[in-house]
Amino acid sequence: MNDNLILGAKEKERSTVKPLTTFLLNDCYNKELLYDGPEIEKSLECLLCGQIAGNAMELTCNFHVKQENPLIIGENCLIRYLESNNNRCPKDNHINCDYTIAKLARTLINNLTIGCPGKSIIQLNQMANNANVSSICCGFKGKISAIKKHLEESCTFKLIDCEFKKYGCVDIVTRFNYKEHYKLEIDKHLELMKNYIVKLETKEGPLDEKKCANDQKGNCTFFNFKLSKSFIGSGDSVTSIDYAITNDYQLLCSGSEDNTVYIWNIDTKEKIGKLHGHSNIVSCVKFSPYHRFADRRTVICSASLDKTICFWDINDNKVITKLNGPKGVTSITFSPFSSGEYLCFGSCDKTVCLYDIKRNKTIVFNGHTDSVLCVDFSPLKNYTSAETIGGDSYKICSGSKDNTIYIWDIKSLKYVNIFKGHEYPILSVKYVSPELGLSNGANIILSGSIDQSVRLWDVRSAKQINVFDDHTNIVTCVEYLPIGNGQIICFGSLDNTVRFWDVRLNKQFDILKGNKGDAGLFCIKYLLLKKGNSTNQNTNDNKYVDYLCYGANHGNICVWSFDKK
Repeated sequence: MNDNLILGAKEKERSTVKPLTTFLLNDCYNKELLYDGPEIEKSLECLLCGQIAGNAMELTCNFHVKQENPLIIGENCLIRYLESNNNRCPKDNHINCDYTIAKLARTLINNLTIGCPGKSIIQLNQMANNANVSSICCGFKGKISAIKKHLEESCTFKLIDCEFKKYGCVDIVTRFNYKEHYKLEIDKHLELMKNYIVKLETKEGPLDEKKCANDQKGNCTFFNFKLSKSFIGSGDSVTSIDYAITNDYQLLCSGSEDNTVYIWNIDTKEKIGKLHGHSNIVSCVKFSPYHRFADRRTVICSASLDKTICFWDINDNKVITKLNGPKGVTSITFSPFSSGEYLCFGSCDKTVCLYDIKRNKTIVFNGHTDSVLCVDFSPLKNYTSAETIGGDSYKICSGSKDNTIYIWDIKSLKYVNIFKGHEYPILSVKYVSPELGLSNGANIILSGSIDQSVRLWDVRSAKQINVFDDHTNIVTCVEYLPIGNGQIICFGSLDNTVRFWDVRLNKQFDILKGNKGDAGLFCIKYLLLKKGNSTNQNTNDNKYVDYLCYGANHGNICVWSFDKK
C-alpha cells in the first residue's frame, strides 16, 4: 500500500527532529513549578542542576565532614555525573565518591506543593524542534509525593508510545496531542503498515481458483462465492477499477501504483492494453460515458498524483485530452446527468472541481482544509438539460484528509452540509442508489475511513444514521449491491476482507476473505456482466450475472461470482 495512493499527497520532506526529552520519576523538579517559598527551596537544591533534588541523595565523603550544610544532589543527576566522570566526586573531584539516601531531605521535598512537571518537559521538546509552545494546562497541583501516581494515571502530558509502534513507529506522543500526531504523521504510518504487511505476506503466483473457492468454505453464510476470473498487471498495488460493456467486448480497466493503466478483456482474461503516460501513481480510472454517448468511442479517463487527468482512446492507446492541475488528483467521477458531460475530481490542493468536457471549462469548490480524497455525484433522478448543470437538486459529496464530508449544491456552487464524525481521513464516499430500497435513498451517503469505520449519513436531516465498525484495519472502499431486495452494502479493507451488511437490519450477514497473497484490498466494484461470451447473440447466453471485483495490494484483480445459498 502506498501512502500517496490513499491520501493523495506526495511524501513531505521532513526536517530533522531532535529526540524527545522525557521526565523520569527520579529527575529533579523545576523550581518554577513550586508553590512554596524560596527559603525552603534553597536548602533542597541539587548541587549539580540547581533544581529541587529528585530522590535526594547526600554526599558523605570524608572530605566533606566539615561541610556546614548537607550536600544534596538528585539521584539521576548523581548517577549521570559519576558515570561520565569515572566515579569522581561532583564537589571536589576526588575519587571514590561516597553517598547515601538523604532521608530528611526526601521527606521535606515530598511535602512540597508543585505543579505538573510534564508540561515543562513538553515545552522543552517543542522549543528544541522550533515548534509553537503549547498553551494547554494540566491543572495538577499537589504534593511531590503524589507526582508518580499523577504522571502514570491522569497527567495530560503523559508520554505514551504511538499506536503504530507495532508497525515500526518509534515516536513518543502525549495524551493531549496523540490525535494531532496521528493526523500529521499518517503518511509515515501508512508506509510503515505497507512494509509490515509485505513482510508478513509473500507474493504468490497466479491464483488457484479452486483453492480460493475452498478458502471461502465456512466463512460465508449467505452467498456462495466463487472466484470466476483473476488478472494481474505488474504486481504493484491496484488503486482503482472500472468496467464497461461495448458492442464487442466486456472490458475491465485498472489503475496501478506503477503509474500505468491496464485494460483487460474480461471474457478471455487477456490484457489488451497498457497505457503509459503518467509520471506518478494512477489514483483513479473510469470509462467515459460522455465519449460513449457523444461519438461512440471507448475512452478511459485516468487521474494521477502527477497533477494530470488523461483521456485515452483505447483504439490506439493515445491521449486525446490532458488536463493539468496545481496538485495531485486523487479521485474522479462522471455526472449521471447530461450523458456524463461533467467530470468531478478531488485534488491535493483541497478543492473539488467540476470540469465541463464539452465546453472545456472548470468550476472550483473551496471549503476543505486538507486534501480531497474521494468524490461522488448524487444519483440520476430524471433527464437534465445540458444547459443547466445538475438541474435544481443534484449534489456532490466529497471526503477529505481533514476528516469531514462536504455536500455541495451544483446549482449554487456552495456547500450545504458538513458531516463530522470520522476520526481520521475519509478514503471513500458513495451516494446510496435509490435501488437500495431505503426511503429517501438518494439522500443517503456511505463513507469509509482510516478509522476502520463505515458510516451512513442522511443529507436532508444532516445526521449520521449508523456506524459499522467490524473491520480490523483501514476501510479503503465502499459499495452498494443493487441486487435482491436492494438493502446490501459492502466495504473493503486492508484487513483483506469484504464485509456485507443489511442496512435495514443493521447486521453483518456475510464476509468474503481475500486470497492470502492479496495483503489488503484497495478497491471494489460491483459488476453486472453478460453470461458467456459477450459477442454471442444467443438469448440464453445474454443473461446478466452479478459479480464483485476487487483490486488488491499485491496487484491481484479478482472477480467473484456470488449467489444465495
